[in-house]
Amino acid sequence: LHKCLHQLDPQRRRLVEMRYSSGLSIVEIAESLDRSVAAVKGSLHRIRKVLERCVQIRTSKAFR
Repeated sequence: LHKCLHQLDPQRRRLVEMRYSSGLSIVEIAESLDRSVAAVKGSLHRIRKVLERCVQIRTSKAFR
């Protein structure tokens, strides 16, 4: 996961850090970035899918 996180562009990585490292709520993130709650939720959903795919690919390669 660590390597996959570092492959994200800086804006996406910052969003993940705000949510999971800093523990900010979706509302707090939306307010600090001047975005809607729906936009933040959608971005986080897409980022999680990208990370999921990355981890799946990396783990499947590790077991070959």
